[in-house]
Amino acid sequence: MGLRQSKALPVTLLLALLGALFCGGAVSLAEEPPVGAPLSYESYLIRPDILSVRPTAHPELGSQWAKIKRGHLEAVALLLESYPEEELYFLARDGEHLYDLAKAASKDDPALLKRLHLINLSRMTRGSPNRGPYLAQEGISHEALAAGKKILIVDTSGVGSASRKIGELFPAPLRSNIHTHLVTSLEPAHPSMRVFLTALDPAAAGKLPMALDPLIKEFESTIPHYNDWSLILAQVDGKWQPLSRENFQSDGVVSRAGALAHMEDLHHFSGLPETQSLLRARRAQWRALFSARGDRTQLVSALRSLLQGDPSDPFREAMVRDFLEMQEKNLPRLSLAAPIELSELGLRPIEVPKVVIHDLSDLCAIRFAGF
Repeated sequence: MGLRQSKALPVTLLLALLGALFCGGAVSLAEEPPVGAPLSYESYLIRPDILSVRPTAHPELGSQWAKIKRGHLEAVALLLESYPEEELYFLARDGEHLYDLAKAASKDDPALLKRLHLINLSRMTRGSPNRGPYLAQEGISHEALAAGKKILIVDTSGVGSASRKIGELFPAPLRSNIHTHLVTSLEPAHPSMRVFLTALDPAAAGKLPMALDPLIKEFESTIPHYNDWSLILAQVDGKWQPLSRENFQSDGVVSRAGALAHMEDLHHFSGLPETQSLLRARRAQWRALFSARGDRTQLVSALRSLLQGDPSDPFREAMVRDFLEMQEKNLPRLSLAAPIELSELGLRPIEVPKVVIHDLSDLCAIRFAGF
């Protein structure tokens, strides 16, 4: 079976449709829920706040969850120190635990807490005509961006489709205040978080992040959510809210008890002395890199020093590669006149393999990488 690209159909949409048809999943081009959907909806806002959840260890959640928690810790350290001027908007549902850990780790810092936000735009609602007023309510508005507000959209994986739909609401000059950071980015314009991926695969720094996207897709599809994905954005009691079907599971695992167990365990994890110590140390390492960025020689020295540090720490190279990619893609105002080359640090570029699609099973396997 051959594939033909129509000029009238964007390739990303074509691939999304093919993915829904042949790889599972769903795609919707409309605001209205599917015909026959139940009339009973629930608000996303019923999901508990992480700080209201009792911190409780749940060892039964297993070793893979322990690795995912470590990945979240590394990602939160990166985000909190790399974007001190931005307000961080975590995309639900997949970005919920990143938001939760960032909030739990910042509970004693009121100024930082004000910069952390959780918004819910699903594949069903990111194109909603109501997304404008919903986002304005959450602080992403023409007025805020025109006043100089800087926004970072944080999500786990993909091509940044939700970010693109947010950006479409604003003129080009204001869109420059909106950036995106993903754990595994399949879009060259957005950086990835190798530090998260290294918690799942210690050799991740030497691999293409998109090649590790199946690891992220696995946790997205298996970690329970409190709600199903949002179907519509509606005003309830004067407040715009994402609404999903009540007692329904159409995307990933939906389990109140399972979701609460993971939240309780994550809250417990955030309060452990060893977690707090590691988070402080990681944040200090990121601050050291950014404090050296004004002097090229000093920055090269700081990056080399990090690489030559503790040989038992597999996150060192991931931090260096993440730092350089962030500088290039999201923080151009901080970039040096002469960019630092990987070869100066003794690192090699990771080659992007050519992708040849032989059949639709190949299309599913590459998860749309590179398109």
